[in-house]
Amino acid sequence: MSPKVLWILGFFLWHAEVLAQEEGVRNTEWQKWSVVGGKTIGAGFWVFEGGLENTYSGESFLYSDKSSGVRAGFSYGASSKLDLGLRFTFSLGWGDDYRFNSSSPKLLSRDFKIQALFKIGFVNTGFFSFSMKIEPGFHADFFEGTTVLGFALPVNLQLSWAISRRINLSFLLDSTLIRSDFERGYRHRSCVSIFILMGAGLEIFFTPNFLLHAAVTLGPAGSAGTFRSDGGANIFFATEAKAGLAYRF
Repeated sequence: MSPKVLWILGFFLWHAEVLAQEEGVRNTEWQKWSVVGGKTIGAGFWVFEGGLENTYSGESFLYSDKSSGVRAGFSYGASSKLDLGLRFTFSLGWGDDYRFNSSSPKLLSRDFKIQALFKIGFVNTGFFSFSMKIEPGFHADFFEGTTVLGFALPVNLQLSWAISRRINLSFLLDSTLIRSDFERGYRHRSCVSIFILMGAGLEIFFTPNFLLHAAVTLGPAGSAGTFRSDGGANIFFATEAKAGLAYRF
């Protein structure tokens, strides 16, 4: 290949890189932060967010869990790469209650959850971002005659691409460890569950500080413990969907 051809090829590659960088700037001029994506919210900023969520976690030891709820929370940008926050969730659960050998779906529980939030940003080029979110918390599920208390440790990886000025797409990998306990009669029962979910997230920016976000994840899960009288382990399929609004100031 002649030097002239190499020079022309190099010029076009350089020009394409310049155009890509300019397009990246245009695409991300509004996208300085994220909720379900890979960006942190920025040092010194606050974010309030709220929305709806729906989960299905298959045939676990206590019941076939389908729940819908509302959640609200806030985050603070402790640094350019670290967010700290708190989130509250209230939901209603229904399904097939195996404690009473019932197969007809009905309202089973009223559930409350409180979680801390730690989000660590690893990469943020403007166009591409990658972060990890850790949300340890406690939950209380109020059944008829029984209260289930537990601890959850979700760890989430978020990879995002700013595909336009207003739209951000994310790949999500969520893993969650849950320990639950309750008393039934004079016996203590417990359960440990593990969820491995994958999915996608979407954010639409209405203004630089106001966005709509949605995410759907699904995958396998497993439980082991003494929630049911037959004990043993159980493998099931789980899904989770969330949508809401967030405002940064």
